[in-house]
Amino acid sequence: MPIIDIHIHLSDIDSFHRTAKELSGVDYTAAGLQREFERNDVILGIGMGVQETVQGAFPDKTAPNPMGLDLVGPLPPFLMECVGINPVRLASPKERRSWGESRSASLPARSPVSSCMQGITIIM
Repeated sequence: MPIIDIHIHLSDIDSFHRTAKELSGVDYTAAGLQREFERNDVILGIGMGVQETVQGAFPDKTAPNPMGLDLVGPLPPFLMECVGINPVRLASPKERRSWGESRSASLPARSPVSSCMQGITIIM
């Protein structure tokens, strides 16, 4: 059954590169992603934009809004982009001060969701 993966990342984030190489053993490139998609019948991915302004700073409080996918350009045809928003940049100065030196805002965790529509599985 064809799959649309609605939450992936393809950004030039230092910890993503290290995780792919050291823990996952995957090729963290557009070509590597395409091979994984083909092997698993994924017909489209939606990449969530995240960025770091300094190598190793992820999650980066100074990342811009909006954040895009910056590992490759232009995006390959099997990938669409959903821009990311840096919540720290949306916070009031008072909220930012209350976070102190933490590198990111605390956001509620989401549970994985799967659903099936007209023969296409959507995973997140």
